[in-house]
Amino acid sequence: MPKRYAGILRFLIGSLTQQELESWLEAFRIYVIGVNQHMSIEDMDRIVQSVFPTQIEPGSIADRLLKQGREEGREEGVVIGKIQTLKELVGDRVSTRKELLVCNLSELEQTLLGLQRRLRQRQ
Repeated sequence: MPKRYAGILRFLIGSLTQQELESWLEAFRIYVIGVNQHMSIEDMDRIVQSVFPTQIEPGSIADRLLKQGREEGREEGVVIGKIQTLKELVGDRVSTRKELLVCNLSELEQTLLGLQRRLRQRQ
């Protein structure tokens, strides 16, 4: 699978402007990390490094995107854990992590708020 991802990135390099490439690279990275259960952020970073062999400079756009993705991933993971816990507490079927990963962070936060309201109303 990593070879396929690298191939897709090479195709993007030849097809897009630098600005478009940055946007697509971020979207591609988030997609792969979100749907591939066997790949870590570090694996994705290695694939990107193999296609873009230059060293990512601290503070560069690529560096900021990587950090942002890690931050969003951690935040999303915390929210998903809270949703699962609250669903169990209110007696709902507990969604799997995979089911919840199809939602963006804003949607997850709205779900979390709704569950928190329901739990408060029960008390």
